[in-house]
Amino acid sequence: MVSRIIYILVLMMGFSFCSNGQEVIDTIFVEVDAPLYNLKPLDVLIDSALIHSPLLHAQNVQVEITKRKLRITQQSWLSSFAIGSGYYLGKGNNLNLTDGSSQANTLTTTTTASYSVGASFSMPLTTLISRKSKVRIDKLNFEIEKDKALEIESTIRKTLIIEYNNLLFKIQEMNITLSTMESNKIAVQIAKKYLDEGELSINGYTEAIDKRNGTILAFEKAKTNVKIAFLLLREITGTEIEN
Repeated sequence: MVSRIIYILVLMMGFSFCSNGQEVIDTIFVEVDAPLYNLKPLDVLIDSALIHSPLLHAQNVQVEITKRKLRITQQSWLSSFAIGSGYYLGKGNNLNLTDGSSQANTLTTTTTASYSVGASFSMPLTTLISRKSKVRIDKLNFEIEKDKALEIESTIRKTLIIEYNNLLFKIQEMNITLSTMESNKIAVQIAKKYLDEGELSINGYTEAIDKRNGTILAFEKAKTNVKIAFLLLREITGTEIEN
């Protein structure tokens, strides 16, 4: 996808010449095909980078590990807490003897049942103090790992902001270099015309060629810089950076 960009360039060749007694300065209109990039918005690329970052993923796993360790430490007191229950069933006989009276001896049977529930907590004082210290240490480790994750996120965001704008600048730089290169190509054609007409020295023509060749190299370098910046941004985000 290209955009037709019109550049107006006043060509200063570093030499002067006369035609019919008057100085001639050529104003050249250069039409350039400049590549355009339909980049995704910066915030979209940042979100993608946060999702695809292996470093951030590893740190989030570490956060979860320390969180689980803290939970285990906080629940360790349960091993010192016990609940017990019991059930008792008893049966007894009672013989009532008479002392030679006319009443008969009597035998009575009784049944008793009982149910008990109880709880106990047993933890030495030294163990209790040690457990509190371990809980505090695990909490601190958990906070440290969370802060590391936030720091990684911040670094990713800053990197994306820099690299995204760096790519935009290099694209602009490439387009400017492209227009200059095309202008210098036309300048060589004009210089050749004046050389053939005897109105320009060979040194002036050579200078025009040198300028053209210099801008060709500059354009190739600018294209390479854009490609590197483009690939780097795609590597960081883990996705295509164009819509």
